[in-house]
Amino acid sequence: DAKSSDASPKNFVLTIGLHYFDKRNNGEMIDQQAYAVVKGFDSAQWRAAPCSISNAYLPKQGYLGKIGARSSFVYNSRMYYLMEVQKELDNWSSWRLLLGDGIGFTEVSVRTPALSSSFANPGVATLSSQDIGANTSSFIITSFVPSEGSWGNEAGELVYRVEV
Repeated sequence: DAKSSDASPKNFVLTIGLHYFDKRNNGEMIDQQAYAVVKGFDSAQWRAAPCSISNAYLPKQGYLGKIGARSSFVYNSRMYYLMEVQKELDNWSSWRLLLGDGIGFTEVSVRTPALSSSFANPGVATLSSQDIGANTSSFIITSFVPSEGSWGNEAGELVYRVEV
């Protein structure tokens, strides 16, 4: 995720969504969500901070593993995030996709022909009605299907279109 506010190098503000390794009390390193803001490229200033709300909320919802990559998009003038999370730390078959607004999230029910259950590295691209010649909004969703949690020959990149 990257959002900029002004094209002028002196006034440029870039907001970046990222994930970082956080050390737990037992010494384990785990991915967590953060944001960073870069101001002005003439004398760049950089500040980063954890996303405390989602980092605290998701484990309470049963996602006890890594909180990783995300992709943002706008729908009906609101920002949404599609994010990867693990139900169990370092269990590749437990990657799931969540959809939310940065404060609350719900698990996305992805259905594939062979019923794969693990999805990671989400991406979202918005298609306008002009792109598809229809009066609806559409999104192209991409995700990686790890071999752990995949069925049939479904491991690899998954691409599909969602109309709303």
